[in-house]
Amino acid sequence: MALTVKQLNGDASFLLTYEPIEAASPGLRTLSEPFGVLFDPWIVGQSTILHSNTSSTSRAQEACISTLQDLPEPDLVIISHSRSDHCNEATLRQLPQSNTKTLILAEPTAARLIPSWKHFDKDVVRALHRWGNPRQIGQDTVTQVPVPPQVFGGEEGEVTISLSLSS
Repeated sequence: MALTVKQLNGDASFLLTYEPIEAASPGLRTLSEPFGVLFDPWIVGQSTILHSNTSSTSRAQEACISTLQDLPEPDLVIISHSRSDHCNEATLRQLPQSNTKTLILAEPTAARLIPSWKHFDKDVVRALHRWGNPRQIGQDTVTQVPVPPQVFGGEEGEVTISLSLSS
Protein backbone atom coordinates (compact mmCIF):
# COMPACT_ATOMS: atom_id res chain seq x y z
CA MET A 1 0.00 0.00 0.00
CA ALA A 2 1.10 3.54 -0.67
CA LEU A 3 0.93 6.05 2.19
CA THR A 4 0.23 9.75 1.75
CA VAL A 5 0.62 12.12 4.72
CA LYS A 6 -1.04 15.52 4.49
CA GLN A 7 -0.84 18.23 7.16
CA LEU A 8 -4.23 19.94 7.33
CA ASN A 9 -3.31 22.94 9.48
CA GLY A 10 -0.25 24.52 11.08
CA ASP A 11 -0.88 22.45 14.21
CA ALA A 12 -1.31 18.70 14.75
CA SER A 13 -4.06 17.85 12.25
CA PHE A 14 -2.93 15.27 9.72
CA LEU A 15 -4.60 12.95 7.24
CA LEU A 16 -2.93 9.62 6.49
CA THR A 17 -4.26 7.94 3.38
CA TYR A 18 -3.40 4.33 2.59
CA GLU A 19 -4.08 3.51 -1.05
CA PRO A 20 -3.69 0.26 -2.94
CA ILE A 21 -0.80 0.07 -5.35
CA GLU A 22 -1.89 -1.06 -8.79
CA ALA A 23 -1.83 -4.83 -8.97
CA ALA A 24 1.34 -6.17 -10.57
CA SER A 25 -0.35 -9.42 -11.63
CA PRO A 26 -2.58 -9.35 -14.68
CA GLY A 27 -6.19 -10.09 -13.88
CA LEU A 28 -5.94 -8.84 -10.28
CA ARG A 29 -8.29 -5.91 -9.68
CA THR A 30 -7.56 -3.43 -6.91
CA LEU A 31 -10.27 -1.89 -4.80
CA SER A 32 -10.49 1.83 -5.37
CA GLU A 33 -11.31 3.00 -1.83
CA PRO A 34 -8.35 4.33 0.16
CA PHE A 35 -8.26 3.91 3.97
CA GLY A 36 -8.11 7.30 5.72
CA VAL A 37 -6.87 8.07 9.23
CA LEU A 38 -7.49 11.60 10.52
CA PHE A 39 -5.42 12.83 13.49
CA ASP A 40 -6.56 15.58 15.88
CA PRO A 41 -8.75 17.51 13.43
CA TRP A 42 -8.99 21.26 14.12
CA ILE A 43 -10.24 22.99 11.00
CA VAL A 44 -12.73 25.60 12.22
CA GLY A 45 -13.08 27.90 15.20
CA GLN A 46 -10.80 28.77 18.07
CA SER A 47 -9.30 26.57 20.72
CA THR A 48 -10.07 27.35 24.35
CA ILE A 49 -7.21 26.65 26.75
CA LEU A 50 -8.79 27.24 30.17
CA HIS A 51 -11.96 29.26 29.72
CA SER A 52 -13.21 31.17 26.68
CA ASN A 53 -13.21 34.44 28.68
CA THR A 54 -9.55 34.12 29.67
CA SER A 55 -7.62 32.17 27.08
CA SER A 56 -8.21 31.02 23.54
CA THR A 57 -5.94 30.41 20.59
CA SER A 58 -6.28 30.36 16.86
CA ARG A 59 -4.16 28.56 14.31
CA ALA A 60 -0.98 30.29 13.15
CA GLN A 61 -1.89 29.42 9.58
CA GLU A 62 -5.22 28.62 7.97
CA ALA A 63 -6.15 25.03 7.36
CA CYS A 64 -5.70 23.81 3.79
CA ILE A 65 -9.38 22.79 3.77
CA SER A 66 -12.39 24.76 4.95
CA THR A 67 -14.49 21.81 6.11
CA LEU A 68 -14.12 18.07 6.64
CA GLN A 69 -16.53 17.62 3.73
CA ASP A 70 -13.58 18.62 1.51
CA LEU A 71 -12.07 15.22 2.38
CA PRO A 72 -13.30 11.68 1.80
CA GLU A 73 -15.09 10.36 4.89
CA PRO A 74 -12.31 9.05 7.16
CA ASP A 75 -12.33 5.44 8.30
CA LEU A 76 -10.65 6.34 11.55
CA VAL A 77 -10.23 9.52 13.63
CA ILE A 78 -7.63 9.49 16.39
CA ILE A 79 -7.81 12.08 19.18
CA SER A 80 -4.60 12.30 21.22
CA HIS A 81 -5.91 14.44 24.09
CA SER A 82 -8.91 16.46 25.20
CA ARG A 83 -7.66 20.02 24.62
CA SER A 84 -9.74 21.73 21.97
CA ASP A 85 -6.85 22.19 19.54
CA HIS A 86 -6.85 18.37 19.27
CA CYS A 87 -10.43 17.49 20.21
CA ASN A 88 -12.29 20.33 18.52
CA GLU A 89 -16.06 20.12 18.87
CA ALA A 90 -16.92 22.38 15.91
CA THR A 91 -14.70 20.34 13.59
CA LEU A 92 -15.75 16.91 14.88
CA ARG A 93 -19.43 17.87 14.52
CA GLN A 94 -18.79 18.01 10.76
CA LEU A 95 -18.52 14.22 10.77
CA PRO A 96 -21.71 12.19 10.27
CA GLN A 97 -23.66 11.49 13.47
CA SER A 98 -24.75 7.97 12.61
CA ASN A 99 -24.72 5.41 9.80
CA THR A 100 -21.05 6.20 9.30
CA LYS A 101 -17.99 4.13 8.61
CA THR A 102 -15.93 6.50 10.77
CA LEU A 103 -14.66 5.21 14.11
CA ILE A 104 -13.30 7.75 16.62
CA LEU A 105 -10.57 6.46 18.95
CA ALA A 106 -9.69 8.90 21.70
CA GLU A 107 -7.59 9.08 24.82
CA PRO A 108 -9.82 8.46 27.87
CA THR A 109 -10.59 12.08 28.83
CA ALA A 110 -11.52 12.98 25.25
CA ALA A 111 -13.53 9.76 24.93
CA ARG A 112 -15.65 10.92 27.88
CA LEU A 113 -15.94 14.48 26.55
CA ILE A 114 -17.08 13.72 22.99
CA PRO A 115 -20.30 11.85 23.98
CA SER A 116 -21.29 14.82 26.18
CA TRP A 117 -21.85 16.79 22.94
CA LYS A 118 -24.67 14.35 22.10
CA HIS A 119 -23.71 14.32 18.42
CA PHE A 120 -22.47 10.79 17.70
CA ASP A 121 -24.09 7.40 18.14
CA LYS A 122 -22.59 5.65 21.17
CA ASP A 123 -20.72 3.04 19.11
CA VAL A 124 -18.80 5.67 17.08
CA VAL A 125 -16.48 6.78 19.93
CA ARG A 126 -14.16 4.40 21.79
CA ALA A 127 -11.53 5.05 24.45
CA LEU A 128 -7.93 4.05 23.88
CA HIS A 129 -6.28 2.22 26.76
CA ARG A 130 -2.79 3.13 27.88
CA TRP A 131 -0.27 0.73 26.41
CA GLY A 132 1.73 -1.12 29.03
CA ASN A 133 -0.46 0.06 31.93
CA PRO A 134 0.33 -2.40 34.76
CA ARG A 135 -3.21 -1.94 36.14
CA GLN A 136 -4.65 -3.38 32.94
CA ILE A 137 -2.94 -6.77 33.07
CA GLY A 138 -4.95 -9.27 31.11
CA GLN A 139 -6.77 -6.55 29.15
CA ASP A 140 -6.09 -5.48 25.61
CA THR A 141 -4.09 -2.27 25.60
CA VAL A 142 -4.04 -1.98 21.82
CA THR A 143 -6.94 -1.40 19.48
CA GLN A 144 -6.98 -3.23 16.18
CA VAL A 145 -9.05 -1.78 13.36
CA PRO A 146 -9.63 -3.96 10.29
CA VAL A 147 -8.59 -2.62 6.89
CA PRO A 148 -10.56 -4.05 3.97
CA PRO A 149 -8.65 -6.18 1.45
CA GLN A 150 -6.97 -4.06 -1.19
CA VAL A 151 -7.55 -6.55 -4.01
CA PHE A 152 -10.57 -8.71 -4.70
CA GLY A 153 -10.03 -12.03 -2.95
CA GLY A 154 -7.21 -10.57 -0.85
CA GLU A 155 -6.80 -10.77 2.90
CA GLU A 156 -7.97 -8.15 5.35
CA GLY A 157 -5.28 -6.04 7.00
CA GLU A 158 -5.36 -4.03 10.21
CA VAL A 159 -4.23 -0.80 11.78
CA THR A 160 -3.05 -1.26 15.36
CA ILE A 161 -3.30 1.74 17.70
CA SER A 162 -2.11 2.18 21.25
CA LEU A 163 -1.97 5.11 23.63
CA SER A 164 1.64 5.63 24.63
CA LEU A 165 2.14 8.35 27.21
CA SER A 166 5.49 9.95 27.90
CA SER A 167 6.50 10.13 31.53
